[in-house]
Amino acid sequence: MDVGLTRSVAEVARAPRLLVGSDFDGTLSPIVGDPDDARAVAGAVEALRRLAACPGVTVLVLSGRSLRELSVLLHGIAGVRLVGSHGAEHDDGTAPLTEAQEQIRARLVLELARATAAVPGARLERKPAGAAVHVRRASREDAVRLLGEVRRGPAGWPGVHATEGKEVLELSVVDIDKGRAFARLREVLDVDAAVFVGDDVTDENVFSVLGAGDLAVKVGPGRTRAGHRVARPEDVVSLLGTIAEVRGG
Repeated sequence: MDVGLTRSVAEVARAPRLLVGSDFDGTLSPIVGDPDDARAVAGAVEALRRLAACPGVTVLVLSGRSLRELSVLLHGIAGVRLVGSHGAEHDDGTAPLTEAQEQIRARLVLELARATAAVPGARLERKPAGAAVHVRRASREDAVRLLGEVRRGPAGWPGVHATEGKEVLELSVVDIDKGRAFARLREVLDVDAAVFVGDDVTDENVFSVLGAGDLAVKVGPGRTRAGHRVARPEDVVSLLGTIAEVRGG
């Protein structure tokens, strides 16, 4: 970590009640062609576990992945809060969809399945509140065409909410994003300061709700609202470890 980030970590880590949040893909795990092949980098799970054991610290993994996937990828790690589907799924219970939302979701999945089946390399990920179209393994021409078709079609249906990510477009029948999910949890926990680390455009929503006494860290290149940046997931493990050291964990 550079001197500026080290100084900021030392300051925020001393907050009496601290919330430390992280994305998964691209943050705790490298970006891979097939999301099913993603694995946390060496030391990531242990760093989360160690930090969660520190008094006054709540650790959160907030991802676009489903809650079930997160639990599997993090080996059911105890003491770490999990929030999936960009905030639509919480480990303390997800509000059930209304009948109208269930009907829209069913129609949405059918339409997206039809569209992705026609594009080599495209993948449909079904989620409790909608579905995501992944195009990382499709040709650039096919990816642009498919995402354009989805944006012009299902993304514009009444009751459907779109979230753009890296090589993925997620459609949900629940109007939520990572920023609002993080802010709600922070309010419930009544913490004194917060940290969030992420790499995706969806993580910018979290960075936007952090204040002057908080710490926002972007992983990798690209424009960002975050005040600090690290290069790769291995640096995130180091960052989490440093926070734990400052807390005496």
